[in-house]
Amino acid sequence: MSLNHLWTINDESVLSTALYASFGSGGGRRDEGSKIGSDDYRFGGSDQPIDFDTIVEENIANGVGGSTDIISSSRNSHKWYGLLTTYKNDISDKLVISGGFDGRYYVGSHYYQVDDLLGGQFFLDNEDDTKAFGQALQVGDRYNKDYDGYNIRTGFFGQAEYQVNEEFNVFMAADVSNTNYFKKEFMSSDIPDNDRESDHVNFVGYGIKGGGNYNLDMNNNVFVNVGYFSKAPFLTNVFLQEDE
Repeated sequence: MSLNHLWTINDESVLSTALYASFGSGGGRRDEGSKIGSDDYRFGGSDQPIDFDTIVEENIANGVGGSTDIISSSRNSHKWYGLLTTYKNDISDKLVISGGFDGRYYVGSHYYQVDDLLGGQFFLDNEDDTKAFGQALQVGDRYNKDYDGYNIRTGFFGQAEYQVNEEFNVFMAADVSNTNYFKKEFMSSDIPDNDRESDHVNFVGYGIKGGGNYNLDMNNNVFVNVGYFSKAPFLTNVFLQEDE
């Protein structure tokens, strides 16, 4: 969703502003355990359906031993807020300049949770470096991974466009930004509860681009541009370990 505002300051100047927000949730289901992927628990060969009834019966028979195989889900959700404002000014009939600010705040939650115990009473997580290790997990409990990733980005941009004549125009654009990453790790047992927030990592990005357009006739034109850009890596490439 977004809220937009357009302010015509005068005949030459316009300021446009947009506030926006995005919310989403999704993920996928997965199996946990060795039986679901085994040919011994299929109706025939490796390309045949899984015999879930047998897995359920064996989980029930395990009693206080819990489920050996379960169905879980990998969940991902996000909240994203942003502000984009752009100022444009017609300096003359030939020269137009524009520039603005781009700010974004993003937080994404990522975790695994138990969806179906397949007949058993509970499930034991065997990852000994997580807070869920040794716990009798029930449907809805989180395990294996559970963290929030944060991305705070601020940037400024500008462009100048010059109309040389009716056939030819040129432009120059530049931008600079800072991306701040950090995460809050909730599952790792190696991190104290009072120190779940990671260090903040900043990346400065910038870009510059120039080009021109030449109209050969009413139906054909030639456009050329060249530029150089640097950008921040993805969050998953910044924090490679759960305890970072």
